[in-house]
Amino acid sequence: MNSNINQSKNTGNIAWDLVIARYGEIGLKSERVRKNFTSKLISNIKWSLRIEGFDEKEFNIRRTRGRIFIQPEETGDANAIEKILDALSYVFGVVSYSPCIKTRSEFDSMVDAALTVAKKPLSIGGSFAVSTNRVGKHDFGSMDVNRIVGDAIRKKFDSEVDLDDPDHTIYLDVRNEDAYVFNQKINGLGGLPISSQGKLVSLFSGGIDSPVASAMMMKRGANVVPIFIYKGSKKKEEKKRAVKSAQRLSRYSPNGLKMYVVNLKDFFDKISSSGGKHTCVICKRGMYRVAEKIANRIGAHGVITGGNLGQVASQTLKNLHTLDCSIELPVYRPVIGLDKIEIEKMSRNLGLYEISSKDVGGCPVLPDDISTASSIEKVEEIEEKEDLKAIVEKATKNIEEIDIRPKTER
Repeated sequence: MNSNINQSKNTGNIAWDLVIARYGEIGLKSERVRKNFTSKLISNIKWSLRIEGFDEKEFNIRRTRGRIFIQPEETGDANAIEKILDALSYVFGVVSYSPCIKTRSEFDSMVDAALTVAKKPLSIGGSFAVSTNRVGKHDFGSMDVNRIVGDAIRKKFDSEVDLDDPDHTIYLDVRNEDAYVFNQKINGLGGLPISSQGKLVSLFSGGIDSPVASAMMMKRGANVVPIFIYKGSKKKEEKKRAVKSAQRLSRYSPNGLKMYVVNLKDFFDKISSSGGKHTCVICKRGMYRVAEKIANRIGAHGVITGGNLGQVASQTLKNLHTLDCSIELPVYRPVIGLDKIEIEKMSRNLGLYEISSKDVGGCPVLPDDISTASSIEKVEEIEEKEDLKAIVEKATKNIEEIDIRPKTER
């Protein structure tokens, strides 16, 4: 998952007029779906702007195909531009974005704007190129803009042109009578806007894997509802970690998150003495059933887990099959093919790692011997003997709900 949370956004001392945000695969949809998804994306951008402290009257948003323009109330307000850039860094569906100067699509105006935009990067030296994207009818082509603007920059700053591998690129987005000039494209999170693909519940421990798995499905447009399974009084720190991780993740989710907390202490007490080498699989099957019951209540269409193939004994192919047989809803495992280093990198990029990596102790019911090839028949036999489904049913009748909001929300 690309994230720009740690990416430099060097706006320099330029009095930028506005910010252009770009989307990608949304533009490949049918006209009806594209309009719907773009509306959701704009709604999500507005929410993120409010989190950064903007009032609705302090910015203006308009769109054309493939572009969304966000303009602060006061042109040239450097602080406002920085806050817009920060807001966009948390919005799934935005592929890239740029602070830019808006001018007329006339050569004198475009050259003046390009010289202003080129001053900061070319002051440190290096080669450059000009790249023009053009929409509409003009009496010139994109190559004409590249040539004329590039020649003016070369003469002004005595810089070398390198069309193959430039150190700096000056961009012009020419649209009908307007032109937008900028010197960087900041990578966005990409994907689809949240709320465009329905709802999923997530088994959410707050550790490294489950928040990343949740974020990956958020990137695909799903509303994610985290579920934390409480194991008893000795695991209070784990609950605190889960809430903090969810709070951090909520910055990416329009209107925050609602977390469900289910106390399965009685369930864990029972399987600790009866599960034997199948304890881990029985434990997770109980959690899956909790997730399914909540999903059915709130209209969710599947369950997310941070399961990763072969990472621990309960995540072998055989055991994963045994887990999936416990419920009817589909189970989504976005990180199943990633190794721990890749998952940790994504956690860091999302700003989750410091919270998620906190040690909260081991599992209280972990057996000495864990089956890597569980028998469905044996597992079901233990579940029936100990009446574990009834314990889960009872636990899900008393669920704690926590509204999770990002700390910066006004």
